[in-house]
Amino acid sequence: MLRCVLRYRRAGDAGWDEVPMEFLDNDRWRGIFTVSDIGVYHSTVMAWIDRFSSWCRGLAKKVEAGQDVAIDLLIGTELVQRASMRASGAAAQQLRAWAAMLQDDRRAMAERVQIALDEALRTAMEAHPDTALATISKPELAVIVDRPK
Repeated sequence: MLRCVLRYRRAGDAGWDEVPMEFLDNDRWRGIFTVSDIGVYHSTVMAWIDRFSSWCRGLAKKVEAGQDVAIDLLIGTELVQRASMRASGAAAQQLRAWAAMLQDDRRAMAERVQIALDEALRTAMEAHPDTALATISKPELAVIVDRPK
C-alpha cells in the first residue's frame, strides 16, 4: 500500500508543510493546500510504501483464511518497534507497549491479532511513517498567489 503527501512551502521558507493526499483510482491522487498570503509557493509530492498498512492487510487476509500468523505477528512487532524509534515521548512509549503486547506469547493469538489490527495502533503508526525510501517528485512546482482583481 502507498502513502502520499503533498508538500508545500512559501518561497524562502526552509521547512515543508504537508497534507495527506487522497487516493482516487488507479494511479491518481488528490491533495489540496490553502495559501495564506500573497507570494510564490512551491509544492511537490512525496510517496512511500506503507509497510505497516500492507502488513495489516496481509494479516487480516491470513486470519480470515485460518492460517497460522505467529510469524506475521513477529514481523508486525518489528515494524512497531522501529516506529517507536522514530517517535519520541509518550508516543514512543505507547508504541513500545504495543510491540510488547504483540510478541507476548502468554496472550491468546486472537487477542494479539486484535491488537495488531486496532485502529489506534494504525493511527499511531501513520503518525510515525518510515519515509527513508520515499520518492519525491521533481521538479518542484510553483504557484504564484496574487491579490484578487
